[in-house]
Amino acid sequence: MAKILLTGATGYIGKKLLEQLLTERSETLLVPVRAGSAEELEKRKADLLKDVPTAQHARVEIVHSDLTNLVENLQAQRNDINIIIHNAAKTAFNVDEATANSVNRDGSLALLKFASELPKLGTFTYVSTLYASGMAAGPIKEEFFSSPVFANHYERSKWEVEEAIRTQFTNLPWRIARVATIIADGDSGTVIQHNAIHNTLKLFYYGLISLLPGRAETPIHLVDGEFTAKSLAAVVNKGQSQKIYHVCYDQAASIPLGRFIDIAFEEFNKDEMFKSRRLLKPLFADEKSFDTLVTNMKGFGGSVLNQGLASISPFGRQLFVKKEVSNQALQSLLPGYKTAAMEDIVRKTCQHLAQTKFTKGGA
Repeated sequence: MAKILLTGATGYIGKKLLEQLLTERSETLLVPVRAGSAEELEKRKADLLKDVPTAQHARVEIVHSDLTNLVENLQAQRNDINIIIHNAAKTAFNVDEATANSVNRDGSLALLKFASELPKLGTFTYVSTLYASGMAAGPIKEEFFSSPVFANHYERSKWEVEEAIRTQFTNLPWRIARVATIIADGDSGTVIQHNAIHNTLKLFYYGLISLLPGRAETPIHLVDGEFTAKSLAAVVNKGQSQKIYHVCYDQAASIPLGRFIDIAFEEFNKDEMFKSRRLLKPLFADEKSFDTLVTNMKGFGGSVLNQGLASISPFGRQLFVKKEVSNQALQSLLPGYKTAAMEDIVRKTCQHLAQTKFTKGGA
């Protein structure tokens, strides 16, 4: 029986992609789940399947494993796997070097080697990030990048896997899907999972930050979760081998950082709690000034501000870099593709965050 291996299915995008694949394909989905005990495994399994129709539960086969021992735990399945989608990773921009190396890089390389030895493998999709481009400015094409400089270990570890695919796994039927930063679950602006963007807005909303790194004119490239899951499924189902796809909207949907902050300020000002504080919009600071702020705040260990800055600062250098992202290869897989009304999505996202007071998964 043919099976699809989907790593990272317990994460935000992984869950959405799992549901998409169960709808669009007929194979059994092999899903590794990390857990420290049998009780935790059952809990995580239940959480994974809670939004999956009961009739589809039998098509989800759980493998108790994390990335470090996944290959060992998949040996009994090696003759059944025909598709691999490697979505698991530590995606925080502030991931430490050792974790980025062991999980994002070495775990991926072990899975690529395992894939290269499978007798029936049809496709291997590696879920990467637009920021595998590092600090590169200008046109960001759906091509490999050559030796960029990186703002953090997350970007670097994702690029190193792409580079290994290019140089070491030339015979593998790979495809790479580079995902942009996710702002919301869909057009409604509902936020299920927070990332550096939401952490930045949270500091702004609570008046904890008066400086932001970046330039007002820097375009930021955002995407929503529904578009991401559908695009990833399209890459798996219709993509070409040894081709790169940017899972993002086109450049016309990018939004300047200054406009993004203006919209957030307008929407937050409709909230009585925010309005009562009489806050001013944060100013944009150069890299040196923002680094000084981060350094000085480290003495306040454990504070909300310090935690927020720890999330923002590893990504802050990107907010000075003007990238022109293209997605023509992805568009070729999506009949009727339409760019996003990103200002409207950002506006609704800020409304949702203010209404829920940044509660994760708040409705």
